[in-house]
Amino acid sequence: MRLWTTGLNGKLAGLAAFAVSVTLRAASIYDAGLYSQVPLEDVSDANRATFVADAKAAGVDAVLLSVVDFFVEADQRKATLGRLAAEIKSFEAAGFAVGVWINGFGYGNDRPFFKDSVKITSLEGKARGGAVCPLDPKLRQALADNVRDIARAGAKFILMDDDYI
Repeated sequence: MRLWTTGLNGKLAGLAAFAVSVTLRAASIYDAGLYSQVPLEDVSDANRATFVADAKAAGVDAVLLSVVDFFVEADQRKATLGRLAAEIKSFEAAGFAVGVWINGFGYGNDRPFFKDSVKITSLEGKARGGAVCPLDPKLRQALADNVRDIARAGAKFILMDDDYI
């Protein structure tokens, strides 16, 4: 539930309207009012409490754990999925609705996993970094594998960024 109030900011010489958000904890990610991205690679046992405290102080309802460019080989993949599962549980236990944010075909980063895949080309016919064509069979399979494995790790919501920026 979101309640908006307006008022006057007495510190300004002119009249200024501002909105104050009063948010109750979201029952699910779908009714969250304020979302915050938390890169999986940045959170650890040493700093998780700081992330949680800062997010609560800011009024965050939902955390989107980002696992960008999750196209890795088996050993690294298993470890990352284990960390993801643990962080989903940690942030849920702290009272947040939790989702996972992944990217799709990329926007220029180097992607060795797709070195032989069809790259997206510009209107001038030039390949743009590591961006892979959404119709490339290896990319499509990798995206399906990511969604399946992230759901198995406990994600109830997955945001797949289409990377059209």
